[in-house]
Order: sequence, then structure tokens, then C-alpha cells
Amino acid sequence: MSESDYVRLSSLIEEIIDEAIKAAMIHDGWHLAPNGWYSQSAQVSSLATYDTPPPGVPVPPDTAGGRSDPATYQIIVDSTAVYQQWRDAVEAAFEDFHGLPEPGDLKPAVQQLLHCMGRMADHGSTTSEEGSVQHNEHLFNLTKNMEDRLSHWNGSAALAFNDTFVSKFPDAAQAQLAAVSALYSAAGAEQETWKRCRSDIGEIAARTRDAMKSAQATGEADGWETALTVIGAVASIGATLASGGSALVVAAGVSGTVVPLLGPLKASMEQPSEEVRFPGGSPDAVLSDLLKALETTRSRLRTQEQDVENHLQGVLDVFASSPLTFSVRKPLGFLRESDPHQLVAPGDQLSVVRESLTKVSQWMADYAGDLHHVSAVLEDSSSTSGWYRPAGLGISSVGPYYSFSALISQISEALALTRTELSDLGDKLLVFADDIEGTDANVRLDLNKVHQDLGDEWREDRHHYAPPPPPAQVQPHGGKPPIW
Repeated sequence: MSESDYVRLSSLIEEIIDEAIKAAMIHDGWHLAPNGWYSQSAQVSSLATYDTPPPGVPVPPDTAGGRSDPATYQIIVDSTAVYQQWRDAVEAAFEDFHGLPEPGDLKPAVQQLLHCMGRMADHGSTTSEEGSVQHNEHLFNLTKNMEDRLSHWNGSAALAFNDTFVSKFPDAAQAQLAAVSALYSAAGAEQETWKRCRSDIGEIAARTRDAMKSAQATGEADGWETALTVIGAVASIGATLASGGSALVVAAGVSGTVVPLLGPLKASMEQPSEEVRFPGGSPDAVLSDLLKALETTRSRLRTQEQDVENHLQGVLDVFASSPLTFSVRKPLGFLRESDPHQLVAPGDQLSVVRESLTKVSQWMADYAGDLHHVSAVLEDSSSTSGWYRPAGLGISSVGPYYSFSALISQISEALALTRTELSDLGDKLLVFADDIEGTDANVRLDLNKVHQDLGDEWREDRHHYAPPPPPAQVQPHGGKPPIW
């Protein structure tokens, strides 16, 4: 399998034509002399001799003072027709396979999507031909640390915020990552499919030329075979994404609602490359074998692209049926709350809560900025470069691109909603932080006043004040038991 064979496909086609003409002539009883074709006149009776043969026909050995001896050699009369017959047949066979997509044209999109996955993963890392990416610490803080920071809150607003946002955000973030990984796998699968398809076509052309050469010894070609690797293109990508080649994508499969998104590509992992064998025979039989090999490649190409299309459609179906899988509803009760005492920790330790609010607000702002960046990169990756191909190949003139583009739009909408939610919630947390700071200051003033009024009998302990022990009680009868 070699890309170089496809690069020189036009030259290989010319070589096939030349070798096929030779094989056909030998199969029909003609013989090749050092300077031309000839046949015993007894074998072929309907031939003429020429002082000047038709264009492209070599002159046979000169045995009669400037012209061929009709008793010994005969010149091919209709060689031009034979030549044209094979040229038309071979060129028609390869007509749809010129100008296949250049795999390198999809490389920028694959690299951009891999970069997006790094920005949307809360743990792990991955390395591929397109580069290496690390998880996003901003998201790690939100999915792993936010709940711990706010775990001691009480009050109706705090509980609503935890129940409707904090506890559900990690699953939504994982679903968003899985959706972007579907784009990455689709672009990578297309890239690999066309890389293999080009190599397979080059391999088929080279094997056909060799088969035509082998037919020249006896007029019959030996049996031949070729490995059609395009059948394993999507399976290869699926194996990488589903079995651990990408830790980021495996992480995205943690959420139960997301696992099916990786199913179609994972299911094709068992499909091997396909060995296609041909019996050989006459030059016409080799031509028939060539047509079968190309048609098999065409069929397998459609199958691979349909797998990618189904993969993308599966994610789009989840967006249509369960849009909340990819986002979290705003906790409106929290956003409308105005009493900071509804966001307090046990014992009214308000200053600790304020620190947590400020920290979580900053994490939200940081990740909202990351999502804005991801949306811009997704837009760049939606170019049609690398998707167009000759008519009749794959599932359409641009393959699964329309589903690819539609999924980018759906993901972008989900990310825009998430950015807005994070910004609104972060702003609200800062408002509460400021309110709580003011409330805490008032509590401290009250405590100081109590301390001044009561002296050392009351002691402030940070945010709490504890009453002194009660005075000793006076025992009746001087502490002696009464006499009854």
C-alpha cells in the first residue's frame, strides 16, 4: 500500500494500457519481434503489408529490400483500433478515481478539534499524530472542586443551586466533550478513509499492470490479489477513540447518556482489512478483475462513510431528543434570591462562604472564556476543504459533511448557552459575596458591641460568641441534707 502509487496514477494507467495491448496481442497469436509485431501468414490470412505502417505500429523486420516479406511476416493492419479499444476501457475504469480528496486538507480540522477536546476535558491527556493536549484546569476546578467548595451551604437558594447546577454540570460538560469528540472522530475517519482509498487505488493499478505483464509470457495472466484497506479506515479510528488511544474520549464516556454516542465507530472495530483475490486469465479477464476491484473499493467507501454519517446522526438525535444532556438549566431561584442569609454555611460562618463564592465565580469566568475560544475554533473547523470528491464516490458529493456541519452548529449553541449561564451565575456569586461581606461586617460590629457591654464575660471566637458558664447554684440548708 503506497500513496506514491496513487500520486503517479496517470502514469500507471498509461503503463496498464501499454502492457494490456501487448498481452492482448500475444493472447490473439501475435508475436513481438525487437522492432515490431508479426504473425505467421498461415495463421492470419486477412492482413496486408505496408511500406509505412499506421501510426504507433512498429515496422517488422526488413527481409525484402525495404518492405516486409509477406511470406514470413505480416504487419498489424488495425493496430490503432486495438490501441484505442484498450485505452478507452482502462481510462473509463479509473475515471471516477482521479482527484480524490487530499487527506492533508482535513488535517487542520482534525488538529483544531483535538485542541477543542483538550479545552473541554477535566482530566487526562492524549497524544496523536496531530499533537498532544492536556486537560483544562479551569474545568477541573468546576467539575471536581466546586461541589467541595460549596458542600456546606444551607438555605433554600444554596440548596437549589447545588441541586440544579452544581451536581449536574459535570455530566453536561462530559456530554459536550463527547459531542466534540464525535466531530474529531468523524474528521479523522474521513481523513483516514481517503488516505487508504488513495493507496488502495494506487495498489490496484500497480497490481493490474503486473498482471498484464505476466500474461505476456503465455497470453494468460497469473492469479493476483490486493488488500483493500479502506474497509478498515473507520474501524481504525473507532479503535483509537473507544479503546484508550484517547483518554479524553474515554473520559467522555463516563456519563451513561453519552456512552451510545461512541457506539457506531466502536462497533466497526472487528472489521479487518479485506484481501481480494482474482483468478487472472486472459487480458479481458484481467480487465474484468480490475473493474471488480474498483467497484469493491467504491462499495466499501460508501460503507465507511455511512458509518461516519450514522455516528454523527446519533449525536444529532441526542441533541434533538434530549437537549438538556448538553446543558444545565439556570437555577432561577438562586439568581432571583436577594437575601444573602439564604447562602450560608452552618453556624453562619459567612467569611468562609465569601471566599468560596469568589473562587467559584473566578472559575466560571475562566471556563466561560475557554468556551468562547472553543466556539471560534469550531467555526474554523467547519470548512469544506477536504470533503469534496468526484461524483459517484462515497455517500454524496461532500460525504457526511452536512451532518458534520450541523453538529458543529448544535454544539456551538450549547456552548453559547453554557457561557451565558456561567457568566450570569458567576456575577450573582460576586453579588452574594459582596452582600455577605457586608453582613459579616455587621455581625462583627454587633459582637464588638456585646463585648464592650459585657466585658470579658463574653468572648468572641471568630464569627461565633459563646456565653460564659452559668453561675454556681446556692444549695439550700448550707449544702447539708435536710432533716425531716
